[in-house]
Amino acid sequence: MSYTTITACTRDTDLQDRVLAAASKEAWAGGPEFAGSEYGARLRTYPTEALQTFMVAIAIDNEDAYEYAVNSSNEAPGLDPGVISDAVIQAGIQAHWPASTTVPLPTDMVGPTAGSVVTATPANGES
Repeated sequence: MSYTTITACTRDTDLQDRVLAAASKEAWAGGPEFAGSEYGARLRTYPTEALQTFMVAIAIDNEDAYEYAVNSSNEAPGLDPGVISDAVIQAGIQAHWPASTTVPLPTDMVGPTAGSVVTATPANGES
């Protein structure tokens, strides 16, 4: 297990294609919690966004299996359902499906309050 394995997995174009297909299927024909969600609608418009959303999570979830396949000289581990099955990819996508397309601010940051006006004060104190 290593960060190198995770990186190789995220860059595996065969696995990327399978993840994209699985996420697209959930967005178009999945249960209402997927196809009917705000994120499902977003993926139907911007399908490749699924790669940014899911590839790292899928790579981390399947790191051991992927590394074993690479160490066993499997030349196409991302294409091999014996390494990462379609059911495992689907389960990973469902488990990591975003509840919202809104990304919250980190907990130590505060954004402007709705309805408040932010004004700059001149450096010399004049208004």
